[in-house]
Amino acid sequence: MKSFDPAIQRYQAMRVSTFEHFKPNPKNAGYGLLFTVIPILGYAYLLHFTRSKQEQKYRNGEVAYKDRDFKLI
Repeated sequence: MKSFDPAIQRYQAMRVSTFEHFKPNPKNAGYGLLFTVIPILGYAYLLHFTRSKQEQKYRNGEVAYKDRDFKLI
C-alpha cells in the first residue's frame, strides 16, 4: 500500500504549473542571451576565424598538400 507524501505532491504540482506562473522580464532575457545566444555566436565566430585563416594558408601555398587535413575528401 502506498502512502501519501505531501512533499512529493507539492513538488509535482510545482513542476506542472511552472509555466503558468512564469513571467518574462529583462533578467530572464539576459540569462537567455548570456547562456545560449552569445556562446553559439562566439563559437561560430571562432570556427569561421580559424577556418578562414587555415584556408588562406592553403591558398598561399604555405601548407604542402601532403600535410593538409581532410585531403581525401
